[in-house]
Amino acid sequence: MKDEKNCCQNSGAKTVVCERENKECGCGERERERYPERDYEEMQEIYHNALAGMDSVEILRPISKDRSFRSLLLKQYKEYSRIATEMEKEAKARGAELKKPSFMAKAMMYMSTKVSTLKDKSSSRLAEIMIQGIDMGIISVTKVANRLEAENRTNEYVQKMADILAANLEETKAFL
Repeated sequence: MKDEKNCCQNSGAKTVVCERENKECGCGERERERYPERDYEEMQEIYHNALAGMDSVEILRPISKDRSFRSLLLKQYKEYSRIATEMEKEAKARGAELKKPSFMAKAMMYMSTKVSTLKDKSSSRLAEIMIQGIDMGIISVTKVANRLEAENRTNEYVQKMADILAANLEETKAFL
């Protein structure tokens, strides 16, 4: 059962303490109650980025002949997989269901990558493709982070994904 108490800034209005985190936000309202649809959008965006990263690695890794590049891709795959799993657990805990990208989106990514690597399968070309995908992820996550900042909110998963993407970008640049 949720504890009720007076809101610290809302003229004594009743509010509930978050059962999951056992704390209130600054005005006494739970963040999920204030922005439930935003939380879902944030989780979906992070999940989508993680799955796109995993799909990219699955497509590029077999093409690469460079052992160190394949090792880097495997490391990145594990990072994307870890955050995707965290998002699935978080969504389940909140009673939400995250949507996976459509088969058509995955097929388009696969075909685009295959066409892009017809003539050049070098690590440099594969790194370039990976960097383009990472850049799209950075743009997506930055938009979410900017929206959160404008709403005076934070989300640990958004920051975690931003950190993963920034590190992956730097590591992948070495193969250009």
